Amino acid sequence: TYAVVIGIDYKNRKDIPHLQYASNDARQVYEVLTDPRYGGVPEENSILLLNERATRNQMMVALRKIRDRDGYVYVYYSGHGAPKTKGDKFIDAYLVPSNAIVSDPEALEDTSIRMSYLQKLMDASHAKGIMVALDACFSGGGKSIVPKGGKPLVGMLVSSEIIKPKGTGRVLITSSATNQQSWEDEDEIKGGIFTHYLLKGLMGKGGRNVWVKVNELSNYVKKNVPRASKRLKGQEQYPQITGKGNFTVTRNW
Repeated sequence: TYAVVIGIDYKNRKDIPHLQYASNDARQVYEVLTDPRYGGVPEENSILLLNERATRNQMMVALRKIRDRDGYVYVYYSGHGAPKTKGDKFIDAYLVPSNAIVSDPEALEDTSIRMSYLQKLMDASHAKGIMVALDACFSGGGKSIVPKGGKPLVGMLVSSEIIKPKGTGRVLITSSATNQQSWEDEDEIKGGIFTHYLLKGLMGKGGRNVWVKVNELSNYVKKNVPRASKRLKGQEQYPQITGKGNFTVTRNW
């Protein structure tokens, strides 16, 4: 088993909105995935990139392990996403590294990581199972950004699938629909709403038997996040699951 965990608050940037809890959420996910009681991923097989360490180069090196591994791979990212649009069409999306240049759409494209690249890594991998969980959004609000000259997705008709992994054993869980925002809660949860329920699911709430399977975890998150975002923020947030898989992620105590 292998884990790649990334969390970025952008607090060293004046040109990107800061996030309150992204790096802390990532640290907690890393601790659960590497805890022998839960995920059991050996620390030598695990990468944790927080804040300034999560540069584009470091993220690329870490994410390439999706393609190169042949066991089970768990990837988590908390930070900003960004939409790539052409006219009024949404054509791709980005994960935004700590050192991304956001002055214009072309600069962002050159310094971020495309979701279509992530799909290529998943499709080319020999891994038995890959789970990618993203606490980010791509709408241009909330946990996402729009470079100067770019368009937010609000009001656009967009596909709910950012990427669609091929084959079985490939599961992508995103924290909201493509044109929705993903929310942090500072009053009760003190973290990302999606990650809060992802962690609960990983630690056993998502499993019915001894093991928490990826499809059970997906269903748990999908069921609980919309209720919490409505109650805590008065907003709609519907996690999206694409791909198929029934492999184990953690142990349920």
